[in-house]
Amino acid sequence: MIRVQASRRDGDIVRITASGHAGYDKAGRDIVCAGVTAIMTTIYSALTDLLAVRPEASFAEGWLEIDLRAVHGKQEVANRNEISARTWIQAQLLMETCLLGLRQLAESYGHWIELGAEETL
Repeated sequence: MIRVQASRRDGDIVRITASGHAGYDKAGRDIVCAGVTAIMTTIYSALTDLLAVRPEASFAEGWLEIDLRAVHGKQEVANRNEISARTWIQAQLLMETCLLGLRQLAESYGHWIELGAEETL
């Protein structure tokens, strides 16, 4: 089963992780794993290529993560990670879209993907 976890700070999504394997089908044929990977890598590409936001990210076997904590918050916003308020709002729209897509997958394939309760940081 894939477990998805979203973390919020001050109402904003600052981190989304997906861990595990769906087990819907054999490796290379698992549409649930492919769906999760497609959603998360597309959102990451939109953040980096369209908004020039550089989140911490990890895309490894059984682990996907997009982490905006280093680009949000007064203490963290400095130098290379500083972004405008407008860009932050746009990044939030993308992160909410990511969570929406993952939630829709979970509604259709709930036996293979689970959304954990949102964590507050």
